[in-house]
Amino acid sequence: MQSTGYLGGIFDVEALIDKLLHQLACKQFIMVNIYDTTDFSEPISMYGANITGKGIYHNNTLNFGDPMRKHEMHCRFKQNPPLPWLAITTSIRTLVVAWLIDYIFHATVNRIVKVEDDYRKMMELKKRVEDADVAKSQVFPQP
Repeated sequence: MQSTGYLGGIFDVEALIDKLLHQLACKQFIMVNIYDTTDFSEPISMYGANITGKGIYHNNTLNFGDPMRKHEMHCRFKQNPPLPWLAITTSIRTLVVAWLIDYIFHATVNRIVKVEDDYRKMMELKKRVEDADVAKSQVFPQP
């Protein structure tokens, strides 16, 4: 007698998938929902909780061997993804360094302008002193 069918066993597929996804995600849990989307207006939930959440999720089509049916897998993290602290601190540090360089540049330019202005005043005072010395020597001749 010939039989056609499947030879299978009982597996706790949900526990296996959860364990695999936990190993892949390291510190966060991944939520997986599998839907039968043959009727796109009313997808049928085949696996996972029907909890919709915010955040980034990934859709993937699945092929279970039946060309008449369409299936989709939706994966997302259970928690919101953490803030990218490395990018935030790097941006802030770059901004602070740019601000410091700008401050140093402006302080240097202002100092150069002040020194040049003081030099011009000193040259003017020197000329006035020399003129006063010439005038004094003309008023009071030396013997």
